[in-house]
Amino acid sequence: KKDEKIKGHSDKPIVHTNEDGVFVEEHFKIDSVTEDMGTSTVACVYEKGAYRGWVEAELHVHTLTIEATKEVCETHVGDIRLVFKETNGSRFTTGSALVHRRIQVKISEMTNVRSEDITVDKTEYSLSLPIARVKNNDKILAMKPKYTMDGNVTDSLCGSAGTNSGTFIVISIMIAVVAVTN
Repeated sequence: KKDEKIKGHSDKPIVHTNEDGVFVEEHFKIDSVTEDMGTSTVACVYEKGAYRGWVEAELHVHTLTIEATKEVCETHVGDIRLVFKETNGSRFTTGSALVHRRIQVKISEMTNVRSEDITVDKTEYSLSLPIARVKNNDKILAMKPKYTMDGNVTDSLCGSAGTNSGTFIVISIMIAVVAVTN
């Protein structure tokens, strides 16, 4: 079961049978993530005898903006700021340290920065990196971030002024487990 906003496809289910019953394993891949998917959930419902339960995954969607200064762009020396901001559709989970930690770890893996060096401030995560490390990081560039130079939107990192709209990505999936017995 999935929110109608989520488009994707399932792999063929794998059926496992043993003395405890029949188990179906299925993987779902989201082909394209958009900003409006920030409140979407995916649920897996299962039953065994009188026991029924489900697991829900809530999508947290973030945008990436790379902020540079004209000086760093001209000299190609210095740090630029990466800002991962939760979209308006997503619900920033202020009370869940585990969710924040998982998001920091994901950003850390993508940027090769210690998660302790990532700043968390209300609805965003930010860090600074040398411009050369960003230009050579395919994981960062694959997110198709929005770029700014001295506060003005540009078409590319240190590029000309423009209206780059950015692309959105799922950084974390929050899992809530709920069980009901009858």
